[in-house]
Amino acid sequence: MVDYLFQNWQTLIRDLLFAVLGAWIGAAIAIYRDNKAKPNLVVEPGSLADGIYDWIKKPSRFIHLKVTNQKWLTWWENFWHGVKPALFCKAKLEFLEPQTKTLICSFQGRWSSTPQPLIPSGPNPNVGHFDPARAMSGEIENILPEEEKEISVAFKIEGDDGFVGFNNWSYLWSKENWKNPEWWVKDGSVLLKVTLWWDSGKLEKCFVISNEQKTTKSFHIENYPNQNCKETL
Repeated sequence: MVDYLFQNWQTLIRDLLFAVLGAWIGAAIAIYRDNKAKPNLVVEPGSLADGIYDWIKKPSRFIHLKVTNQKWLTWWENFWHGVKPALFCKAKLEFLEPQTKTLICSFQGRWSSTPQPLIPSGPNPNVGHFDPARAMSGEIENILPEEEKEISVAFKIEGDDGFVGFNNWSYLWSKENWKNPEWWVKDGSVLLKVTLWWDSGKLEKCFVISNEQKTTKSFHIENYPNQNCKETL
């Protein structure tokens, strides 16, 4: 054994150095990927929720934004950025005049995946007392890789010229059909700016809320031609 080590010491040292170097490079890549890993959040127009509520007795529509934690487009981006959840996501919605970009109203977004901010007063979970603690917790959500969540944006009743912004605090105006007067948009289409924050990043994007008719069927969100809000506003 001693003779073998003596005769092959150069080869053994070389192999040891290569092993140490390989381990060091692997550790450096792992640390770099861990530090660079980030979610890939994509915001798009979301679902349209149509219904006729007993106390309104007219067709109504909720409109939403969809936020997806997508895979990166290329294998290279997936390798270096990895797959990471977006934690503690919050959204701010701003409604603006399309021409002057004057602010109409703004508020924190409600994640539709969170419970309603109500303490049920009976068997119907949709009827109860407003709970501010649930309202605040419903403004925060986690989005896992390849998962999508929606943000409530606005509500319109058939026949109304305008519409109203909607979030958890709108439940304070349940008896007025969620019509918070501070978030009421009189008529016409408006610019919608959404800002997302999460534990490791921030994203801004612009859309248009189309409201050219009194019917709810024409009430929807569409992509703004220039979605880069920094260039738009």
